[in-house]
Amino acid sequence: MAIVRKSLNDIKNYQPTAQDITQLQRLQAITDDDIDFSDMPELTEKDFANAISAQEFWKKRQKSKESVRIDKTILARFQAKAKQTNSDYQTLINKALEEYLLVH
Repeated sequence: MAIVRKSLNDIKNYQPTAQDITQLQRLQAITDDDIDFSDMPELTEKDFANAISAQEFWKKRQKSKESVRIDKTILARFQAKAKQTNSDYQTLINKALEEYLLVH
């Protein structure tokens, strides 16, 4: 599972394609009665027992400055990838760790 992130500029500058517009029009025409929820159980109070607000969620996601030992070759690969993608190598490492934990 890949995490896709978009910047605010990406969203502001987004130009929908003809295919996107067709898809959105098709979705807009669907009524609630047209949606098949049979494979989705109804949500209960128990499902929301551990829910937190968006504010609490982002507060928990604050970054922490830590010291981690990483092989020089691995670090160099992340730095090279960051340069190619015009991003920050620490962010790439964080994304890689997050994706790993989602799968394992």
